[in-house]
Amino acid sequence: IIGSGGGIDILAALSAGCPDITCVEINPAVVAAMRGPFRDFSGGLYLLPQVKVAVAEGRSFIQRDSSLYDTLQLSMVESLAADSSGAYALSENNLYTVEAFRDFLSRLEKEGVLSVSRWDLQSLRTVSLALAALEGLGERDPGQHLMVFRSGRIATLLCRRTPFPEEEIRRMEEAARSLRFETLYTPLSPRDPDFSGLIAAPDREEFFRRTPSDVSPSTDDR
Repeated sequence: IIGSGGGIDILAALSAGCPDITCVEINPAVVAAMRGPFRDFSGGLYLLPQVKVAVAEGRSFIQRDSSLYDTLQLSMVESLAADSSGAYALSENNLYTVEAFRDFLSRLEKEGVLSVSRWDLQSLRTVSLALAALEGLGERDPGQHLMVFRSGRIATLLCRRTPFPEEEIRRMEEAARSLRFETLYTPLSPRDPDFSGLIAAPDREEFFRRTPSDVSPSTDDR
C-alpha cells in the first residue's frame, strides 16, 4: 500500500485475508498518530503483526525494494487540502508518470495487480500511463491487461503484467454489478467510449490532440 494514511486500504487487505501487508507512508506524523492517539480508534492497524510500515516516499521505496507483491495499491494518493491551499502549486507528483508505473509493474508477481484509484477526471490520464508503461515493457496488446471501474466520482484502474483471464474478468464484472460499481472498461465490456477509444486508438497521439484536456502520459521530464 502506497500512501497508507488512516488505514482504509489496510482494512481492505485484512478483510480479504491478506497475511502480509507492507505500508508506505510519507508523513511520519501520520504514522505517529496512528500508533499513538488514534491507536485504539483505528483498531491498532499500524501495530498488527502482519502489517509492516515504512516511513518513506512511495516511489523511492519501490525502487530500492526487491520484494514482489500480489497487489500494489495506490488509493487517492494526494492531498486536496494542500492542493486547495496552493501549497503544491509549483510541485509535481512523481507517482503518476510512465516511469513510475513501470517501477510499480516491475514489483508485481507474474499475475499481480496494480490498483490505482483517482478522481474520475484524472482517470483517462491514469489509463494513458498504464498503456505507455505496458508498451514500454514489451506488451503488444495492453488493452487485455486493463480494467476500469467507477464508484461515484472515483475511478479505479486495475492493471496486470499478464492479460486478465476471461473468467477473472467475468467475476470482476459480476462483483462490480453487485457492489454497484460502474464498469467503464474491461477487455470483454469496453463500455465507455472515451476509455475504449483511448485503448483501441490506432494513433494515440491523434486521440490526445482531439481530447479537450491533456490526457497524454506524463513522464519524469514532462
